[in-house]
Amino acid sequence: MSIFVENDFNWKSKIYKTTSEMVCEKIYNIFKEVFKCETRISVEYTFQKASATKKPEKQVRMAGRKSRHRSQTRKAIPLERKKNYYSYQIFINNNLGMNILRENEIQNDSIWYNNPDNNVNIKHYIGIAVSVFNNEEVNFILQIDFLDDFKFGKNDTEEEIKKFVDTYLLSYVNVIALSYLLNLNGKKELIEV
Repeated sequence: MSIFVENDFNWKSKIYKTTSEMVCEKIYNIFKEVFKCETRISVEYTFQKASATKKPEKQVRMAGRKSRHRSQTRKAIPLERKKNYYSYQIFINNNLGMNILRENEIQNDSIWYNNPDNNVNIKHYIGIAVSVFNNEEVNFILQIDFLDDFKFGKNDTEEEIKKFVDTYLLSYVNVIALSYLLNLNGKKELIEV
């Protein structure tokens, strides 16, 4: 990250996206190489998008993504269009902190939307939802979809999952939060990156 800041004159407008991409890549590689576990890693965030004809609308976009098949993010869409997805519930309900789903919850259509366009079988989901400012609104989510079985501890309890996240992933979350703050405009808002 330091090299990026030193070498890119416009680093301030790109730091959040660049950091999110780097974090997704690093976490993906650690799970793949160290734990021999296939994952999908992403960072989603919301922002207000103004238009000339409509009032500002809350949009959602991935700032970073890494999986076996795709590392590119797609364009922003209105948050309402993500209504079927679990991350929508995290943003709308402001479910700060750890959001954990196990395979039986992921198989439940009322909890998890399984996009018919892909046939990925997810075993675990961890979404770490962060409020950068006031603990009232989720600003971004670091998400991990586990495509292979993965044990977080001896009994795979929620406490063991939280301990694993605190030990191995919290520093990455903090780096993303810092880059989020660095990317804010003069009104302390994050625009589309």
